[in-house]
Amino acid sequence: MPAERFTVIPLGIDASRFPPRPERRAPGPPRIVCTRKHLPIYDNRTIVRALAQLRDAGVDFAFRFVGSGNRMAFTEREVRAHGLEDRVEFVGEVTADEVQRQLAWADVYVSATLSDGSPSSLFEAMSTKLFPVVTDIRANRDWIVHRESGFLFPPGDAVACCAGLRFALEHAAACGDALERSRRTVVEQLDRKVGLERLERLLAATAARGEA
Repeated sequence: MPAERFTVIPLGIDASRFPPRPERRAPGPPRIVCTRKHLPIYDNRTIVRALAQLRDAGVDFAFRFVGSGNRMAFTEREVRAHGLEDRVEFVGEVTADEVQRQLAWADVYVSATLSDGSPSSLFEAMSTKLFPVVTDIRANRDWIVHRESGFLFPPGDAVACCAGLRFALEHAAACGDALERSRRTVVEQLDRKVGLERLERLLAATAARGEA
């Protein structure tokens, strides 16, 4: 099939449920959040190893894992093994509204997923105007401009993930325009209602041409 006959419509999110986070927040160390489940595909071990390197480099931070999964106990053991209990919190499974509150709490979003389709968790972070530090895979690369609207690192590379987190903590405040563009991308292209309207128009046009 020629490429021009394909139309890609991401599943998307409800952007109205993930408004931009407040510009001002309570004082304290920079905050990092991951909203991926504790499953092998999401490779949260790489994040823990990156956090240990970040701590060893003298960088102060607070971190939250939001979500459950059959590898959660393994991730908790990794945190203890690296002595990160005082910096890493496990929030567990939460409602969609609570996911929004957890994203609003943070400054930086991180995901070490090895593979993905339509990355709704990334779209939620973009909608909230968080700086994303995510793996350099096609699903993320389509939406992130490296070192501008986010940071891309090779899957499984804890050193590069740590470098991305340091970059985010040092430069996110200067990336406001790029993060605003990311928010507009979500509203204009990745909102679920917008996607359904595009699909409706596509089906109507196909039916009108007698191709249905």
